[in-house]
Amino acid sequence: MENVKIALIQFQMMMDTTWILKKEEEKKNHILGMIQKIKATGCNTILIPKTILVTDHLWLHYLAVAKIMVIKDVERDAIEYVTKTLNCLPISNIEHFTADKLGQAHLVEESSIGDGMVLKFTLLKDIRRTTHSLIIRSFDQLVLCTLLL
Repeated sequence: MENVKIALIQFQMMMDTTWILKKEEEKKNHILGMIQKIKATGCNTILIPKTILVTDHLWLHYLAVAKIMVIKDVERDAIEYVTKTLNCLPISNIEHFTADKLGQAHLVEESSIGDGMVLKFTLLKDIRRTTHSLIIRSFDQLVLCTLLL
């Protein structure tokens, strides 16, 4: 993917218990409305910390339909480093989802390193604060994301 705009969200992407009683059409419209707000900022990649639950598969389905890449399970300890490296700000609420909080990269590509696959963010814009590489792995050896500078 080229011309990547990256958001680091810190809000839940699932329905709360009040939505269980709602009709499927209402749930769908709510999710699509939120995704429309995200898409309006130009965001096409979302990073989600491990502490944020993404249990509603409708979210993931409609984000994929909107061509928004989702990278889940970013380590909590890496959040500060990721935000500095990508030059983005954590977003705590859908109402605060604005373009000025997004990080940018020229290219994101998937490639293999060892036995796993990684996502590489390359040619990052406005890198001023960090100059290291970061590989984020899950406990079961699946590589979730890498930031190579």
